[in-house]
Amino acid sequence: MHQRCQEIWQQLETADSAVQAQLLDELWANQADQEETVDAIVELMLQIDAQIQGHQQQIDYYVQTHEGAIAQLKQQRDRITASIDRQYQCGVIPQRLVGTQHRISVRFNPASVDATQVDATTLPDRFRRSKTEYVVNKKALLAAYKANEPLPSGVRVFQRRKIEFGPISHLVDLAFQSPS
Repeated sequence: MHQRCQEIWQQLETADSAVQAQLLDELWANQADQEETVDAIVELMLQIDAQIQGHQQQIDYYVQTHEGAIAQLKQQRDRITASIDRQYQCGVIPQRLVGTQHRISVRFNPASVDATQVDATTLPDRFRRSKTEYVVNKKALLAAYKANEPLPSGVRVFQRRKIEFGPISHLVDLAFQSPS
């Protein structure tokens, strides 16, 4: 790894965010050789990206491992609940069972309606609601902006900047390279 990148990395690891920003500003201001600066910063960004990816892989592994265990426990809980419900429906157990420390109660939740199979237009007015929704057509606004048409007040067109890091991979990159 580039020695300068290692030095910057060590300084950035121990610094707070304000100092980190200052270190990066100083790096740009004090470097005589911009090519080395670019290489050092990109190497630093690649190392940070690799660490982020490593942590994300650990998280994904833990999530996958624990999701399986959680799913198995939920299945066990659901089987026990279903067994108690069947026993209650058959009259084997009463609505309330009491132990020495705990109790089991069978209760009914509030009533709910399943109307997914009903066409709302066929229902009487008292059983339906109507809703009109207006949505901004962003594609039409962008097309009007590109055609230099006036936009309604309150509409703002903007572009976000994206900073990209990577190896020199195209002839266009070589055209921007500093003269040696």
